[in-house]
Amino acid sequence: MNPRYVVRSDLVRMDDSKCDDKVYLGGSNQNLTNLEPVGNNSQLQWMLRINNKNVTFSVSVNNYQGDPFHLVQFTGTLLVNTELITTQTTAMALSKHDQNGTLEFVRTMWTYSGIRENQQYSQLCFDSAGNIYIMSVFTGSIILNNGKIINGGINSTSGTVLIIKASPDGTILWDKTIDGTSGQTNQMAVDPQGNVYVVGTFIGFLQLSPSDSPLTSTDSPSNFYTLKLKTDGTIDFVLSAGSEGSRVNS
Repeated sequence: MNPRYVVRSDLVRMDDSKCDDKVYLGGSNQNLTNLEPVGNNSQLQWMLRINNKNVTFSVSVNNYQGDPFHLVQFTGTLLVNTELITTQTTAMALSKHDQNGTLEFVRTMWTYSGIRENQQYSQLCFDSAGNIYIMSVFTGSIILNNGKIINGGINSTSGTVLIIKASPDGTILWDKTIDGTSGQTNQMAVDPQGNVYVVGTFIGFLQLSPSDSPLTSTDSPSNFYTLKLKTDGTIDFVLSAGSEGSRVNS
């Protein structure tokens, strides 16, 4: 099986000869001297530390090939190994390391312009070809690293869901947004071929980009939706169901 990465601002890799998997432990406040080994023969292989006192949150996942990727929201400067990124505002950065901990690239994916204090959520997925899929939530507007400006839609305070597909080197290939009249909860999955599946809840109605995409609307107080995006980002289908009961987060 591929290695697992469970981290915030550090990556620690440990091998266990009694397991057929590798376990990666870490945390921004982790005391490495008190790490409990996973099994009797665990050995520390390498540790990565991403330095910035203004890191809001981070997510780390390995791709099908076992290479670790690290998605970080930060403000000001970000130091990854010896690579330094500087921005004038809050930004989202993506880095890739090989399985030996060598940095292959780090780049800013987008910068924020507007309110985002409560929108600290992202997911990171991959297909079998190594393409990268990011789902995040923002308010206000963002500027992608390709220069495209994306403005929040229906409700500027509830948050806009952003889905991005990037090539294995982090180049953005397409983007999709999901807007609602009220805050939504969402989860994303990607199959090996690169089809994207999103499920979530919403209240009122839901709008997908571009503006001529299907509009999902219901008068029910609690609603569930599921959608599929093809590998090129176009909508394959979107379905919804309403309920008179209380809203349940996905």
